[in-house]
Amino acid sequence: MDDGEHLNVKVAEKPVLTYNHAIVKAPKRDEAYYDKSGYIHPLYTPSGKVISDDFNPDHPHQHGIMLSWRKILFEGRENNGWDQKSQLGKVEHNQVNSFSGGPVFGSFTTTIDHIDLTKKSGPVTMLKEVWQVRVYALDEQFLFDIRSNQKCATDQPVTIDKIHYGGMTVRGHADWHGADAYNYLTSEGKDKLTGNQSRPSWVEMYGRLGAETAGIAILNHPGNFRFPQPVRLHPTMPYFCFAVASLDPFIIEPGKSFVSRYRYYVHDGKPNAEQDQRLWEDYAHPPQVKIISAP
Repeated sequence: MDDGEHLNVKVAEKPVLTYNHAIVKAPKRDEAYYDKSGYIHPLYTPSGKVISDDFNPDHPHQHGIMLSWRKILFEGRENNGWDQKSQLGKVEHNQVNSFSGGPVFGSFTTTIDHIDLTKKSGPVTMLKEVWQVRVYALDEQFLFDIRSNQKCATDQPVTIDKIHYGGMTVRGHADWHGADAYNYLTSEGKDKLTGNQSRPSWVEMYGRLGAETAGIAILNHPGNFRFPQPVRLHPTMPYFCFAVASLDPFIIEPGKSFVSRYRYYVHDGKPNAEQDQRLWEDYAHPPQVKIISAP
């Protein structure tokens, strides 16, 4: 449902997620550079608990589920779509292209702009990004896909420079702030102490929300650039990202698409590595249906 400012997605009347297409204002109005649109928050567990965070005072530029690049080179200038305080760049919603519901899944498609703020003549959009989000009709666990397609908005290439963070990101609940309040589990069995800059197929972040544990996993599609992608697992703040630029710079060329695909799994209860792996296998290697004619 589009209420004019948000796309609110429900399954069996349970809230799943909200995509913010109107600007969400920063709590401190003298820090209006943190105003944000084009991201998902809140994200819910099946029991109705919010599991994501927004505008946390320690890093107010981290917003729920977002995709931003920290270090971008464009027309010979460096800009920063990640740290909004730098005021060198920003990422914002452009338009809602479509949304629909159904008995198997609901979906929406939006366009997001990556904007250079360093040009003397004024802001210029460097990248046009399309999000295709598909939410499956499961109410005991939540499962949804985000497909990102980034293309140059001008005839100039965009270089994503080498740095150890930036990309598809999730920020966990404020109650998880602190080294002992949350942890990670990766497909390689690693955690917050051992998993940073490893290259897993999936990562789960989990911790207590009230009296119970809950978690969110991101499954990395094997067709993604540089799969398995490195991950930034922060050791004291509940956020992580698939940091594809931590290996080397890469270039998005005019006329070419940079496509990234991720599946999100949100659940109540403790993490289960076997379940996460099964879900990744289903995502990475879906069953094929063949129609064979009778002889």
